[in-house]
Amino acid sequence: MVAALAPAVPPAAFRVLRGRVNTAANVSGRGPGNPSDRADIARLRHELTIRAAELARYNAELRHFAYAVSHDLSEPLRSISGFAQLLAQEYSGRLDEEADEYIAFIVDGTRRMKTLINDLLDYSRVGVHSADRRRVQSGTVINQVLDGLAAQILETYAIVDVPARMPTVSVDRTQFSQLMQNLFANALKFRPPDGSPHIMVRAARDEGDVWHFVVSDNGIGVEPRHRERIFEMFQRLNDRESYPGSGIGLATCKRIIDNHGGRIWVEDSPLGGAAFHFTLPAQAPADG
Repeated sequence: MVAALAPAVPPAAFRVLRGRVNTAANVSGRGPGNPSDRADIARLRHELTIRAAELARYNAELRHFAYAVSHDLSEPLRSISGFAQLLAQEYSGRLDEEADEYIAFIVDGTRRMKTLINDLLDYSRVGVHSADRRRVQSGTVINQVLDGLAAQILETYAIVDVPARMPTVSVDRTQFSQLMQNLFANALKFRPPDGSPHIMVRAARDEGDVWHFVVSDNGIGVEPRHRERIFEMFQRLNDRESYPGSGIGLATCKRIIDNHGGRIWVEDSPLGGAAFHFTLPAQAPADG
């Protein structure tokens, strides 16, 4: 949707480029550009400024709309969910088996809808170009995320390997926490069918002021043909019964990384599952 709103380049842009190339190739000694070219450049800059402002406004409206819709859906859903659970608790076994099955469908449906709404809220909060970057010790945030997942880690007997020394990065702390939460939850959910999850985190300095993170697991992995698709909204590769979820988590991860000017992709893991790679800046642009 954002791509569809991107400003089209006016035809004048091509005239400007051709004029600049021809002038650069001119050996007569005339200076680059002419009044017509300069007027075209001014008009182009003005139009791009207007289009950029429109795009920012449309994106803000889209975020507010998604948040409002998700928030307004939550209230009636709580009522439906509450009464459905009361039916399940108070009338289970007192009706016929078919009625019990129908009630179970309602309870499960409301649970999935609640997950979907919460994930949509998370996605809408991330926004576009909204990262409030600060220098953050990534290891501290990762450990806080793992503390929040302690129950799942204990329940699945997971092994989580995080180096004692992790880099300081320039990120929006809340968004980085959400990114790691989604990646860890993903690894815990898509664990090996007959084994415990093994999650390994690594970070290394890439060329330039960039840190390259890898979150590897020993789970079911991602086939090469699906490795771009999984970062799109509502993409599910597995059946809902075996692996419940909304299909929004990895799309949110990509949006967070895009906000920080990085990249995210998935490869085979040395542990046998999936390895999610992403890059983050070591310093904010304002840091120089």
